[in-house]
Amino acid sequence: ARTAADVLYADRFATLRTPDATRTQVVVTTEDGSRGLLGRVTDYLEPRLAARAFDALYACGPHPMLAALERLGARYGVPSQLSWEAYMRCAIGICGACEHDGYVLCLDGPVLASPA
Repeated sequence: ARTAADVLYADRFATLRTPDATRTQVVVTTEDGSRGLLGRVTDYLEPRLAARAFDALYACGPHPMLAALERLGARYGVPSQLSWEAYMRCAIGICGACEHDGYVLCLDGPVLASPA
């Protein structure tokens, strides 16, 4: 997030558990350092992706961030599911307002999977 005020649901995610009952690890990054780690999520993730610390990426957020995550996933062979949210006018694939990289998000998404 940009600031601590922009962080959403970190506490809710922290209460989740994996199928083997391991507590979910939540890492918050803020661009101004007001909560969690200083910097962008990509700053935190890149060294961990290089070390093969993750099996997949899942994200929603602004398109520039998603594009950066998609590139990182491709670079390190990590599949991703990214939610390319967009304004959807017709919601039936006719108007093309929600087109992204050849996909019409109201029909094909908004979550698009990228192979490793």
